[in-house]
Amino acid sequence: MSQNMICYIFHDRGFQSNFSYYLRIGRNFRPFEPQIGILTGLKGITEKLRITHHKAPYLQHYIRPPWAPKKRRKIKKSHNKSRLKSGFFCFWKAPSYLALSAIFRKISKSLLHIPGQPIHNLTNGNCAGSREAFRKTAACIARSIFTQPPKNRRTAMNKLSDTFRLSNGYEIPCIGFGTWQIADGEEVISCVAHAIQNGYRHIDTASIYQNEKGVGEGIRQSGVDRKELFITSKVWNRFRGYETTKQAFEKTLADLKLDYLDLYLIHWPASKSAFADWEQINLDTWRALTELYKEGRIKSIGVSNFLVHHLDALMKTEIPPMINQIEFHPGQMQQETFDFCRKNNILVEAWGPLGSGKMLSNPLLVEIAAKYNKSVAQLCLRWCLQNGTVPLPKSATPSRIVENVDVFDFVISDEDMKRINAMPYVGGSGFHPDEVKF
Repeated sequence: MSQNMICYIFHDRGFQSNFSYYLRIGRNFRPFEPQIGILTGLKGITEKLRITHHKAPYLQHYIRPPWAPKKRRKIKKSHNKSRLKSGFFCFWKAPSYLALSAIFRKISKSLLHIPGQPIHNLTNGNCAGSREAFRKTAACIARSIFTQPPKNRRTAMNKLSDTFRLSNGYEIPCIGFGTWQIADGEEVISCVAHAIQNGYRHIDTASIYQNEKGVGEGIRQSGVDRKELFITSKVWNRFRGYETTKQAFEKTLADLKLDYLDLYLIHWPASKSAFADWEQINLDTWRALTELYKEGRIKSIGVSNFLVHHLDALMKTEIPPMINQIEFHPGQMQQETFDFCRKNNILVEAWGPLGSGKMLSNPLLVEIAAKYNKSVAQLCLRWCLQNGTVPLPKSATPSRIVENVDVFDFVISDEDMKRINAMPYVGGSGFHPDEVKF
């Protein structure tokens, strides 16, 4: 599905004078079912809203209305084309059919609260000023929805193939396979191939790991179609900046031998402790990612290890981050950053979801894991999922690679989730984004 799809909504007055609503994307049509009678009043809205959204990925299957031509041929002006034009009342650049449905539900609720405007008068246009009220309400709600797309991610994951939905609509598998500290060559090739063959569809690497060539070879040896996989890499610190980021991206693609990436991240933010112009450096790097995203060479873009004050400047850009990959595990939730990301529709990925060695022997986690007949590692990964994050466990041991995704046959209770969430700091790496020297 191409970017910036323009959606047309119109009605057809036919079939015994009943209104039928359709959503049109290009030459495709889909019935737009009015769940509330107030939709008939929308024919009075004539304002054209041009709202930019960068993806319309889930507008895929549509049903043609009965009067639409079956083949791509010119529509006779005397017949269908004139009827279509007469019924046209509005167009939107929209992220999805679901978002449009949400708009109309909100419009109807808002109108119900307009003093002195009975719903039947509004829909029939018999009340003075009703059409203007309708138009303003629709415009206001549409702008708010399209500026901040609906937050409809799933957090109750039931199988490895389940996905989270990013703010641009792109789907990301709920668990990723991390490759940090797995040596390039035969080791990373066999690990990646084994992970994919055992159900993983999300592979996370980075240029600084120095194993991108092996990761790419593992992908090819897995025998799974590239289109079924979600591949992430990251630009390293010394390549921050506009031109150098683009050069680093080209090298990453060449090493992986891929045509595109599903996700590309700024690995660490430039910090005020190391750079006087740290904000500008981050913005220049982000501009390079944004251009690559617009060109279609990256399907989604984000950051890693960014705190709230690093994110603030990026939130004001044309395309804000879709993902923030941070250290996240029991005893290291980074609550302020986590809450900020959730509020701003940024998905959190959890690197180091098992913490350091101390985590696996923590008495509280051992106790709760035993309750579910699971290992502490499995408990930590399930905890990440239930907090709405994407864990990225890593292992070079084949049995543990498989064990790490055996987390879909149990659910941590609300009480136990609260106990784990309340754990004091433990098992962290000690890396602070504003203090690291690399």
